[in-house]
Amino acid sequence: MESFRALRERLNDPGQRAEAVHEYRAAVERLRDQARGLALPLHHKAYELGMSPVDAAGVEQRLADLELAASAAEFIGQESAAARAEHERAGLLLEEGRLDEARTQLRRTLARHPDEDSARPYVQATLAEVERQLGDCAAALELAEELVRELAPRLEQDPGWNELAAEVERCRDYAYIDLGMPDLAWSGIHSRWERCESLARQGGGTLEELRE
Repeated sequence: MESFRALRERLNDPGQRAEAVHEYRAAVERLRDQARGLALPLHHKAYELGMSPVDAAGVEQRLADLELAASAAEFIGQESAAARAEHERAGLLLEEGRLDEARTQLRRTLARHPDEDSARPYVQATLAEVERQLGDCAAALELAEELVRELAPRLEQDPGWNELAAEVERCRDYAYIDLGMPDLAWSGIHSRWERCESLARQGGGTLEELRE
């Protein structure tokens, strides 16, 4: 800190300013490198603490730990790790029945993380269901329909997306019903059932595991 104070004073001196600027930039970069080196273990530790069972510190401390984990991951450019920490934070808020806070967290996470982020579909699916539970069925439907379209090509290549796709489609169909469009809901249910039968025939699970 003393060296930074000295540099700052030299920056105010016209005769030393040019040289001081270069030194200042180099010093700042060294600090950034040190911070990046600390951020990854900080993310891992904070995430671990945030996912631990509730102890004497309670829910608020776990929420703070997950927020710290997200901030540390974002600082070093690990957007997916940041999104996962924020998603877990929203999940904890949902467990506590704090739906409005969870919605705010999920909206912020979805807006901040890029479309190609691997964690994004899970965040969007959770947000769609929260919107529906809070009575904004139009917002839930918009989110769910968009995600169904995005997941369609992935399902063709990887059946592992089936569980998330079914979750999103259920949310969409409930929103259809809530909005007075049961015919569209029935169409979605029928399509999903056919896919479940196909997966069962291919050894991708039994109908009992896949049925609504």
